[in-house]
Amino acid sequence: MKYILAHDLGTSSNKAIIARADGEIVASSAVPYEVLAPQPGWAEQDPNAWWRAVCRSSRDVLAGAGIAPSEVVALGFAGQMQGTLPVDAKGQPLMNCLIWLDARAERQSRAATRGLVRIHGYGVRRLARWLRLTNGVPTLAGKDPLAKMLWIREQRPEIWSATHKFLDAKDFLLYRSTGRFVTSYDCGNSTWLMDTREGRLCWAPALLRPLGIPEERLPELVPGTEIVGGLQEEAASAMGLRAGIPVVAGAGDVASMTVGTGCVRDHEVHVAIGTSAWIATHVPARLRDLSSYIASVCSAHPSKQLLVAHQETGGACVEWARAALGRAIAPTGNGVTYKDLDTVVERYEPGAADLLFLPWLNGEYAPVDDPWARAGFVNLSLRHDAGHMIRALYEGVALNARWALAKVEALIGLRSESLRFAGGGAASEVWCQILADVTGRAIVQFERPQLAAARGAALIAAHALGLIRHFEDIAGLVTGRARYEPRLEHRELYDERYALFVDFYRRNRSFYRRANA
Repeated sequence: MKYILAHDLGTSSNKAIIARADGEIVASSAVPYEVLAPQPGWAEQDPNAWWRAVCRSSRDVLAGAGIAPSEVVALGFAGQMQGTLPVDAKGQPLMNCLIWLDARAERQSRAATRGLVRIHGYGVRRLARWLRLTNGVPTLAGKDPLAKMLWIREQRPEIWSATHKFLDAKDFLLYRSTGRFVTSYDCGNSTWLMDTREGRLCWAPALLRPLGIPEERLPELVPGTEIVGGLQEEAASAMGLRAGIPVVAGAGDVASMTVGTGCVRDHEVHVAIGTSAWIATHVPARLRDLSSYIASVCSAHPSKQLLVAHQETGGACVEWARAALGRAIAPTGNGVTYKDLDTVVERYEPGAADLLFLPWLNGEYAPVDDPWARAGFVNLSLRHDAGHMIRALYEGVALNARWALAKVEALIGLRSESLRFAGGGAASEVWCQILADVTGRAIVQFERPQLAAARGAALIAAHALGLIRHFEDIAGLVTGRARYEPRLEHRELYDERYALFVDFYRRNRSFYRRANA
C-alpha cells in the first residue's frame, strides 16, 4: 500500500491527512494558528507558525495512521491563496505574511489600475492589457498580491530592498521542504502578474514593468503536478518523514478542493464554504465576467481553466454568530459548538420569520466586487430572537451562493442539476438541506468534507507519481456520502427571498460606499 501525506494550509489551521493513492483518507490531524490584525483592515500570519503546524500535524497524523515513515511515498500541499510574503535569499521571512483577507493596499491598487477613461473604476488601457494577458484584473479593494507588493515598496522600503522573492503561503512550505522557490500556475495566476494565454504560462513583463516589480523577485512558475524536488533532510527530520521523498507542487485551496470533490470534468460544479466561500467549475477555455468579478484561472488540471466565483465570507459568518450570539443560546457559558448552532437552526422555520441576513462582513468579491458592502440583518423586529438570527445567517450565505451560481451558469450556458459541497460548512447536514432548498439544486455531501482540499492535494500528488494514470480518472475515485434534494414546498419562499436579497443590495450599494469608503 502506498500512502501520501498531504497538507491544507488554511486560514485558521493546517489540516494534514494520510491518504491512499485513490484519495481514501486514513487519518487526519489539525493544528490551529492565529490571524493577526495589528490595525483595522490588516490581516497577517506568522509563516513560522505555519511551518510549526505542518511539522506537528505531520507527526501527529503519522502516529494516528499507525504507519511507518518509510510507507509515505510523497508529500503534497494545498493552501490559502493570495498571500504576500517577502523572504530573503535563504528563504527567511522578512515580515509576517499579508494574507488574502488583508485590505491595507486599496490605495496602491487603485493607483495601479487607474486611467483617464474608466470602466468599472479601471483605466481602459490598463484594463484591456490585464484582460488580454491574465483573463482578469486585480480587485480595487487592494487584497491582491501585486497591490501588497506595492504597499511594501512604499511603506516598508527596507523590506522591499532586502526581498529576494515574494511567496504565497504554499510557496513558503515548498521552499522549506525542497529549497526551491516555486509557485503553481493557479497561485501565480492569482497575483494578476502572469500571462495565462494558451502556450504562454509565464510572468508577464508587460504588466511587471509599468508597476516596477522585477520578475526576478517572483518564484518560478510550475504546473501543480510537477515534482518540485526531494524532501530535504532538515525538513524530513522535523516532519518525522524520510528524506528524499518526492514533494509535489500542488495547488491553492480552490483548485485543490475542486480536485478533492472529483469535479475534474468540464462544467461539474462544486460549492465550498470554509472561512470564505466559492463556486467553481472547470472549463475548456478562458471565460470572464468583469461586472461580477468572476473569471477562469489556471487549474491544477494540466490542460483546463477553472472558473471561480469567490465570496469573501462564508463560514466566517457562522464563526461570528458563534461568538456574538452564542451566549443567547447557551447562557451557561460552556461555549457553543457548530452542532449547537445546527440544532438551533433546525428548530426555526425556513425564512426565519421574514428576517434577512446579508453576509458581507468584510466586503465582497463575487458576484459583486464591492469592498464597502457590509453585513446586516434586515427586517429585524421584536418578534425575532437569536435563533431567528442564526437561521437567517445560514440562509443568507446560501442566498449569496445562489447569486454567484447564477452568474457562473450564465457564463457556461448550462444549468447544474447538482452541486458538490465541500469545506467545513458541508459538515452541517442542516446547511446542506438549506443550500439545496435555496439554490434549487441537489447537494452532494462527502465524508469529511472539511478535508476536501487536502484530499485534492493527495490526488494531485498521486497523479504526479503515476499512481493515477489520467487526471480525469480522479472523477471515479471521489464519491458522495449523502444527497440532499431541494424541497418543492419551499421553492416559492426562497425565490422570493432571493429576489429581495439581490434587490436590497442594488438599492443600497451607494449607501455602503458613502458609509465605508
